[in-house]
Amino acid sequence: SIGFRTIETEGTKILLNGMPIKLKGISMHSEPIGIPGPAFSSDHFRELLETAKSLNTNFVRAAHYPYSRQLAKVADSLGLMLWEEIPIYWNIDWNNPETLDIALDQVKRLIQRDWNRGSVVVWSVANETPFSSSRMNFLEEVISKVRALDSSRLTTAALLSGDRGELQELILALSLLGVNSPEVSDKEKVIFKSFIDQAGLDLTTKVQFKVEVNDPLGELVDLISYNEYFGWYYSLVFADQLKVKESTLRKLMFELIPTIEITSAFDKPIHISEFGAGAKFGLRNEGKIWSEEYQEQVYKTQLKMILKNPQIQGMTPWILKDFRAMLRPLAGIQEFYNRKGLIDEEGNKKLAFNVLKDFYAEEWDE
Repeated sequence: SIGFRTIETEGTKILLNGMPIKLKGISMHSEPIGIPGPAFSSDHFRELLETAKSLNTNFVRAAHYPYSRQLAKVADSLGLMLWEEIPIYWNIDWNNPETLDIALDQVKRLIQRDWNRGSVVVWSVANETPFSSSRMNFLEEVISKVRALDSSRLTTAALLSGDRGELQELILALSLLGVNSPEVSDKEKVIFKSFIDQAGLDLTTKVQFKVEVNDPLGELVDLISYNEYFGWYYSLVFADQLKVKESTLRKLMFELIPTIEITSAFDKPIHISEFGAGAKFGLRNEGKIWSEEYQEQVYKTQLKMILKNPQIQGMTPWILKDFRAMLRPLAGIQEFYNRKGLIDEEGNKKLAFNVLKDFYAEEWDE
């Protein structure tokens, strides 16, 4: 079968065949459902992508490395768009010419293999790489290589935010909520008030938290992709810093998330390339971390936030399926799996699965 399409951006919009479209996506790893080992066959990918499509998606992020060629073949047959990626992840030796040669070779091989696959609409060159001038020089060469080989698709890299100043602003917003919350203890209110006083603000200051994605790599790519985990990673660190209960900060975070503003320094569409929370399938306990209800609440509040941010034109929450992760040893919960999946390793659906499914079908218009 043969298909023809164009994909481009116009200001903050994404255009498919000249018409605006939102990338209603999910991220995945190359692991089959219910079978140990890596996914490699068309049957493996068909089950994964059919599960993704049942979420009412039109887009899948294949993170963080090239998968089998069967992935794009199956995506073609199912009418799903794809983001494909090379494994430039976190920090590497940006000044090593051999490392650059490997990256250029990997992106060349990936593009030459899949450039006739209509499903592939995004080439990603990196994930969560910290800023440095050497990193900029390195990735500029990789992006130039991508465009020389294929200028018909969008380029991107999954970026981070959360510098020290931004994190302090986040703590301040949570403190302003906390000092006025009837659910916060008097002792914790004193701590929040002290933090507000140190910032030179009063207790009536309007609660606002704004993120501007301003990584200079955004100048070089077509799609401003941003990884964020509001509702998951920050509360534990902040609780230790402020000496308040982690559960208090998690409740305040749920109150704050729907109001967060996300923009970028660039006149380009924003794609939320990751958000999510861990949940053990079958663990049901309202409000308790690692429960299905907690993950469900993270999704509900994040999706409210996304509705209020018009520059966001796509998202690929993290992640379709629980996947193996040797650095996730928590007994009784993780058992060496990352539990952020909407289904577990056997394919059982968690509560958040239907939250995202319904959102894509009913609330997020093209």
